[in-house]
Amino acid sequence: MTSERVADRGLQPERTALAWQRTALAIGVNGALLCRHATVASVLVGVVTLVVALAVAWIAHRRYRGTRGRPVRGILLHTSRAAVLGTAVCVCISVGVAVVALSS
Repeated sequence: MTSERVADRGLQPERTALAWQRTALAIGVNGALLCRHATVASVLVGVVTLVVALAVAWIAHRRYRGTRGRPVRGILLHTSRAAVLGTAVCVCISVGVAVVALSS
């Protein structure tokens, strides 16, 4: 009996790239909403959050191009950039929430 492939293995990197694009979009929208609040602190945090969103989109695009749409076999890629970027996102969101909550 032959085994049939249920899904194309080349689609996984594309789905991952699309998920990171949605994440970057969500971060960017939150940054734009912070900029709209019109206090100096919230605009500053909003601009930083927008920069982080652009960085997420850029890194996701580079990572997808680096795999050329193919799955990477046998290699688990960990980068310190991803950890730093994730930390920056969490800090920006936390500071933004605190600024908006304290200024309301």
